[in-house]
Amino acid sequence: MANPRRAFAPQIELPSHELTRLIQRIETDYNGALADHEARMRRFVRYYSRWRDLDDPRSIEDSKRSKYRVPLMQWQVYAKWAKEVDSLFGEDAEIIAEAVGPSDFRTTHKVAKFMNWRCFNSMKLVRKAALFSFRKILFGRSHAYAPWETRTFQVPMDDGSMQEMVDYDGPGFDPRWPDDLMVPAEDAASIQEFSFVLDKARFTPDQLLRGQDAGRFQKIDELMDLIVGYAENNRARDDESEPLRMVSDEAEGVTRDSALSSAGALRCWSWYGRWRRLKTGRSTRVDNLKGRDKYESDVLVKYLPDLHQIVGVQDLSEMYPTTPRRRPFVEAALTQDGSYWGPSFGEMLEKIEVEMSRAHQQGADAGAFTVGPLIFYRPDSGFDPDTFEYEPHACVAVDNPQGIQVVQLKADLTYPITAQQGLGADAERVTGQNDETLGRQSDRPNAPRTARQFVGLIEQGNVRASIDVKMFREDWREALDHFWGLETMYGNPNQFFRVTEQDARGLFEVSQGGAKLTHQERQGKYDFSLKLATSAQSREADKERKIALYQVDIANPLVVNNQRALWKVTNSVHEAMGDPNFKELVPEPPDPGQARKPSDEWTLMLQGEDVLPHPDDNDDDHLTQHLKQLHDHKTGPGEVDQDAVDRLVVHIGATHSQKQQKLLMRSLIDELTTQLAKNQGTGTGLQVGGMPASLADVGQTLNDLQNPGAAQPQQPPRAA
Repeated sequence: MANPRRAFAPQIELPSHELTRLIQRIETDYNGALADHEARMRRFVRYYSRWRDLDDPRSIEDSKRSKYRVPLMQWQVYAKWAKEVDSLFGEDAEIIAEAVGPSDFRTTHKVAKFMNWRCFNSMKLVRKAALFSFRKILFGRSHAYAPWETRTFQVPMDDGSMQEMVDYDGPGFDPRWPDDLMVPAEDAASIQEFSFVLDKARFTPDQLLRGQDAGRFQKIDELMDLIVGYAENNRARDDESEPLRMVSDEAEGVTRDSALSSAGALRCWSWYGRWRRLKTGRSTRVDNLKGRDKYESDVLVKYLPDLHQIVGVQDLSEMYPTTPRRRPFVEAALTQDGSYWGPSFGEMLEKIEVEMSRAHQQGADAGAFTVGPLIFYRPDSGFDPDTFEYEPHACVAVDNPQGIQVVQLKADLTYPITAQQGLGADAERVTGQNDETLGRQSDRPNAPRTARQFVGLIEQGNVRASIDVKMFREDWREALDHFWGLETMYGNPNQFFRVTEQDARGLFEVSQGGAKLTHQERQGKYDFSLKLATSAQSREADKERKIALYQVDIANPLVVNNQRALWKVTNSVHEAMGDPNFKELVPEPPDPGQARKPSDEWTLMLQGEDVLPHPDDNDDDHLTQHLKQLHDHKTGPGEVDQDAVDRLVVHIGATHSQKQQKLLMRSLIDELTTQLAKNQGTGTGLQVGGMPASLADVGQTLNDLQNPGAAQPQQPPRAA
């Protein structure tokens, strides 16, 4: 059977007519998707503007009214964002690997530790994943560019030369702005299903040159004069397709619409699409199927729109040969409702925030009447409202004081307060983020009055939020699978990663504070999942549950009389209370050893462990199942794990020997019982040699029958 080709995607040289057709296709796709992209970006601009408090709904006529806007979107997004980041990078969060093939069980723990090191330490994923999560919450869907990335830097040497050093070599993770990606208006469940994806970026001339050296670009040397010229006079923002980035610039207080402050970068579009490649070097029309391949190929085209030049063409099947996800992007959606651009917190909260701000404005207007009363006056009284300022101890001279009447209004704030509370409750029902789930006390008039109502309110919020958490875990599962796929295609065959002997738990070899993941171990197939960290509320509830369970266990004789069970219960309580050092103070008692099922024994052998037969095993049943396991593994479709087969053969031999010993012991016991029973007819009972047989005598007799050749120590004569 042929092996997959090594991941290597050289630049494809195409004739000029073919390059022209590709340019026309890319620009047509861009212009066709631009209208849909702009409509979506207008909505995202509104959401981001509210997040950064940029919108000013007031007009000049409303300048005297309240300028405050209720920051509903900010506090709800912050709350959701904080909970997700805490779940992802909490103290007990980790990546778990599950073997797909039976031969990969032995390296499951090692691969899981490698992925934890790679993601949390090597990739430094925390900040980037937090940004990835934020954009998913605010906009509804988030994307990250995730190719294999090699970062280098120049180091000056003693001899005056410059040597290139590798700073990082591994999977990349670059969260994209919604402005950066353009897709067509098509029905799709993932970014892999669109007919094309246009990824926009900017590169300096030096970056293009280094990319050419790394094989990502072509013809940069030929176009260098044009590249430098356009880069020096190019703008950093595209008004047409980057409105969200421009709003971000406004929020940061930076204006990038001038070429003076943004010189040195050039636009580059990466077009991921499907294209029928030429069978020969001769140019032919796109619809001429005789001169082109029967099926379309997934290709990556690098295009400089300012120069109208293609500077890179690569085949994605050669770039990522062992994965069906040929486009190097990972994505996450807040809500999986069947639409690609699903609802977001911005969409859910925009209208509610507007109404809450109006309710606040009404309350502010009502309160203003209490400090600035309504005044009626006769025009001929001499009162001038333009110059009059209402303040304590003010004296105003007028011709006719009786012509002025001050009306004191009493503000009733019941409506605006009730309206804000009702709208806030609606927001909490929509998002699942309420005061109780965030650990805050509820002091509202409509707060729950009983413990049952309070628990019900918390559970209601948890049920709503659990939908997002489950979808969030599935999105990260696909991202972790993508990272592992890059490792199998591009990873170093002897990658060293940090892991302690305690974390290794003796399941793989650790040397000098780490281990190596070999090429053979990288070829295993695994399913990865993200074990989320435990929240603060859950940890407190777990403490109470374990303390209550401990009180029940110490009253149970089955636990008290079993040292190992009692130690585990006590250690569990100490860990829940934040004390992980109980095992150092009181070592764990040894495992007394218990009989295992044949299937469990076979699993341990696949994981590389030696398994001895247990005296309590049903030897006949174990032999039958082990022989079947040996036959199924050798004749199965997967690869044969010879090491596990050898362990199973040894175990089968040991089980067979144990069975023979049990049969011999049984025959010896039967013979002893027969000999002792002969004395029952004489009236002397179970006696040996005419003397009463004690338990020690019976035990010694059994030992003599089992080992007839062993020398017996002399015992003193017993008195008659």
